[in-house]
Amino acid sequence: MLVYSFFNNLCSIYKTTVPDFHSSFILIRSCNRFIVPHHICSSHSLLSSPAKSDGIMPLLLPSLHILTISSSHNPKPKSPSPHPPLLLRFRPSDRQIAQHLNTLGIRASPSYSSESLHWMLSVANYFESKGFSNIHFPRLFHLCPQIFSSTDINRTIAPVFSFLISELGASTEQSRDFIVRCPELLNCNVEFRLRPTLVFLREIGVYNLHVPSILNANLLIIPVGQLGSRIRFLESMGLSYEESSGICRRFPSIFRYSEENNLRPKFEYLLYEMGGSVEEVKRFPQYFGFCLKKRIVPRHLHLKQRNIRPSLKWMLMPGDKKFYGKLACKQRLTQSTKLSSIALLSTGLFPVISSRSITPNEKTSDFSVSLPLDAYSGARYLNIT
Repeated sequence: MLVYSFFNNLCSIYKTTVPDFHSSFILIRSCNRFIVPHHICSSHSLLSSPAKSDGIMPLLLPSLHILTISSSHNPKPKSPSPHPPLLLRFRPSDRQIAQHLNTLGIRASPSYSSESLHWMLSVANYFESKGFSNIHFPRLFHLCPQIFSSTDINRTIAPVFSFLISELGASTEQSRDFIVRCPELLNCNVEFRLRPTLVFLREIGVYNLHVPSILNANLLIIPVGQLGSRIRFLESMGLSYEESSGICRRFPSIFRYSEENNLRPKFEYLLYEMGGSVEEVKRFPQYFGFCLKKRIVPRHLHLKQRNIRPSLKWMLMPGDKKFYGKLACKQRLTQSTKLSSIALLSTGLFPVISSRSITPNEKTSDFSVSLPLDAYSGARYLNIT
């Protein structure tokens, strides 16, 4: 009777008739959600129409065990209703939305306007539809918090994903990895930034840009003007356009370096302090990727004191332990070579033991060959007692 009175109150609210007690109906407890059969609530427009999913949460009612109420006689089974059971839902409060965003790592407060909270929730839901998980949201919010204040996903965020998939050739998973590595991509305009940069990089021969890496992601956000200025800088060093493009193709990170604070000081140090040339840069363009104060200058001075002038690759590529180990090994080899030379010269001043016979042989030492008048024998003499 408790269940029947509950349905009586429910039907009186929505102005529908109470179902016949003699007809079978079932109340189902499923995850604390109360499922209302469609033949009971079909007369009410709120329950008969599909519930909207934007920001709507299911209504949680007290747990109900599975109950079956039927009449004494067995009625004929009715055909199943074509409409699925409907859920009573309600809109979450601003506090609940803020709490959910904070659990994802997105800072939100109930003091924010309701519209802002719903926009942030919509952006988070969009990222989840693209394969982002909860571990990605803290990084996205830390590096690029303004993307969660976007008021039009279809005009700001969605075009970037479309560009990465259709024009760059990345898969859905790869496009997600691009955004995780460089969230600033979402702030770039496709028409004026991403597409021209991609065309320029492909023209000079930089390929495999669809592979998600930190380098490729950061290359895509560089303006075309900055890319062209690096080519012109290399041309000012005496290189042709083809040679400059080849250096950039082999070492694309050069586009990210400052011309005045990085490239020019290193090039001038190579020419005026190390006595190098442009040809060395053509052979080893990675020279511009090493720190001038922490690696290039200390190693050059260390080698200069020992009068050693190796190639740039030999000087810069190894780590400190391997570099100084190779240098110490080279010094030991040089010292052993000098000792061998000294030993070779000293053999002409002393007899050479060339025989173990008891009878001395004439002219058996190096010194006796050069000075035949003072002949010495290298054989061992008998001990005469």
